[in-house]
Amino acid sequence: MERCFLSGGSSSSRSDCHDVPPSRSGLLSHRGEEAARRFYADLLGLVEVAKPPELAARGGIWFRGAGYELHIGVETPFVPSGKAHAAFLVEDLDGAARALTDAGHLVSWDSSFEGYVRFHTADPHGNRVELLGDRGTPA
Repeated sequence: MERCFLSGGSSSSRSDCHDVPPSRSGLLSHRGEEAARRFYADLLGLVEVAKPPELAARGGIWFRGAGYELHIGVETPFVPSGKAHAAFLVEDLDGAARALTDAGHLVSWDSSFEGYVRFHTADPHGNRVELLGDRGTPA
């Protein structure tokens, strides 16, 4: 089943709401590509892109879409990113929250960012991830 909760807006859309640059990095534990793929591609609908061959040997996984690029690299020793995080503006925030909770991920709703409804979750490696929406209210 295909899922795509990310907005398809251009870089001039509100996807820059958090001063998040078009390229963000994340971390994953050694040999964690499959878990990252299930979370970012299967649950959130990000599109995986091939890493250049000279970088692929280092491990990790890349995703790309309209106005974003997410590079998730392998770190040893691994420490999850608890404060620094990727933030994605989504079209169906409630649907994304349902998909994540159905898959066993906790979501923590936050109303402190004026103009947005948002929640934080964690990827399978414990890295913080934020999803925001213009519409809707927390379930």
